[in-house]
Amino acid sequence: MAKRLISNQDKFKQKRRFIFLFIGIYLIFISVLSILYFFFYKEVLLLETILLLSLIGLSIVLIWARQAMIPIQMYLHYFRMLDEKLPPFEIQTPIQSKGFQDNLLKYKFELGLENEGLKIYVRYDEKLPWVARTQASLIYVVILKDQNMILTDERLEQAIIKIKSNLKTNKEIQNEITLMIYQSESFNPNLKDKADQIINFSLRNRGIVTIPSIQIGQQKMYALRPKKLFPNKFYYVAIKLLYYLTDANEML
Repeated sequence: MAKRLISNQDKFKQKRRFIFLFIGIYLIFISVLSILYFFFYKEVLLLETILLLSLIGLSIVLIWARQAMIPIQMYLHYFRMLDEKLPPFEIQTPIQSKGFQDNLLKYKFELGLENEGLKIYVRYDEKLPWVARTQASLIYVVILKDQNMILTDERLEQAIIKIKSNLKTNKEIQNEITLMIYQSESFNPNLKDKADQIINFSLRNRGIVTIPSIQIGQQKMYALRPKKLFPNKFYYVAIKLLYYLTDANEML
């Protein structure tokens, strides 16, 4: 698996280099055309036409490059967090404790749904805390009773849909942040791989982020996170909230 991840990381880095190289060559081409036109051949109508078309093409190229870089950067952020290998962090408030329930109330979460497989708390924000320029958002804290459930499980999806249909919100929901919490007495590579399977999408101040985490015993929690640079502000909010709800010793 490690070899496959390294191979994928290299592919995305190559794509990024290709985009930068292509833009660089295109800018050099336009610069040469501009010098030829303004300093040597200003009377040549064909050169003027080529320069004008090239400038129009530049706007198209920049739009293409920006769109192409979005998924590349998201994946490279993901690979960087994997490479940083941050260990589990210490917590003072495990999810089974009254303190955790008190923290959910403190941060304005309400019980949205509970069944035999999971318990979901939900919070509505017209503007996310701790970050700027965000629109109406829903934050879910999912306590998993069924430890075999994964982030793409249909049961989880149907539960979220049911909660959203019952919620009355002032604005259309633009962002969704989900914290999934597993429980285990020990930590091993298989559990780490499970927690590292995240959803991380962000575009133009809109985001869909799902972060699995694992409570290990009563005193530790693991979630994929960076040392300093977060992939986006939605990821930052999710990890910071996880720290606050569990009263982590490692705080942002």
